[in-house]
Amino acid sequence: MTDSSKPSGRRNSNNVTINDVARHAGVSKTAVSFVFNGRPGISEEAQKRTLDSAEKLGWRPDAKARALSLRKSRAIGLVIRREPALLSTDPFFPQFVAGAEIGMSASGYALVLQVADDIETENEAYRTFARESRVDGVFLTDLTTDDQRPAILEELGVPATLVCPPKCYL
Repeated sequence: MTDSSKPSGRRNSNNVTINDVARHAGVSKTAVSFVFNGRPGISEEAQKRTLDSAEKLGWRPDAKARALSLRKSRAIGLVIRREPALLSTDPFFPQFVAGAEIGMSASGYALVLQVADDIETENEAYRTFARESRVDGVFLTDLTTDDQRPAILEELGVPATLVCPPKCYL
């Protein structure tokens, strides 16, 4: 194998690697990683060279590798406790899902949707999300005054955004 044919790191579909971008930009592989992960310590000029090189070479960070290194899934969970057949009759959730998807996709996030028949299935979904690091947080809907889900999510270490009227109190 010649020097130029040796693997040089994780490859994109166009066979360009982070090492190729670093070499083209005249920076280290670590510097490329820092630039794409928004970490400090790289000069503005080196950032520009890195971004320009990545664009010129057609390289983007590998989503799976990035999720591992950042410990982020780039996904938000939504567990809807409803009979699946009734979802089409509820005007709130389709609109909410559409709006969430539009906002989240603009930031590179995806929505992980799960439908649960009962509270036990819903709580198990949250435990699975936490255990398997599937989501970075969840939307929590249909809150009640004695709702245990915020406490369960806090115990699991899963951040939650409460979807309720402005003056809802737990």
